[in-house]
Amino acid sequence: WGLSEPALTVTGGAPGDGLGVARVDAARLASAGVVSAGSRQIASVGKPLPGVDVDVRDEDGHPLPEGRLGRLWLRAPALLEGTEAIGPSGWLDSGDVGFSLGGALYVHGRRDELVVVQGARHAPEEFELPLSRLAGVGAAVALTLPPPRTHDGALLVLVERAAGAHAPPAEAAVRRLLLDRTGVAPHTVALLPPGALPRTGSGRLRRAD
Repeated sequence: WGLSEPALTVTGGAPGDGLGVARVDAARLASAGVVSAGSRQIASVGKPLPGVDVDVRDEDGHPLPEGRLGRLWLRAPALLEGTEAIGPSGWLDSGDVGFSLGGALYVHGRRDELVVVQGARHAPEEFELPLSRLAGVGAAVALTLPPPRTHDGALLVLVERAAGAHAPPAEAAVRRLLLDRTGVAPHTVALLPPGALPRTGSGRLRRAD
């Protein structure tokens, strides 16, 4: 796990450690912020490197125990000076949300990209990955449909048709797949032509746009 502010790398694994994977209940993690056994797989990003501290904190800045979802703060020897997100004692608000288990860190997602549905904070990948396997889908982005359209957030899904596909996926198929896989029914599904979703210069999808 890395960011530009702490000179790129914060956590990692030692050679031979293998990939740590937590299987969690996505619905409980999103709604209660509690890690419990389930079917969603989240890969660990490793343990803090020597000299680096990582805290999982609640919204008021209080440390949380292992197995609780919270905001990720870090402190490292090489934080860039002048970064506005650096708080007291040199701690940086990373903008990410995650949890720790067994000393290893698991990242749930960027705080400003989480999909809020009736107060529950879902990682967008929970909805995007199942859709990537649906015939005719080239790319998909899951977003929060905010008030005033909804009272406390709902799921908006933008689905881009795959280049060369004869027809886009049916809206009903998108809705059925997401409800079956995640238990969340989309409020709005928009079907888009190939290349319609905004991307970065490296080709990554930009949810913020």
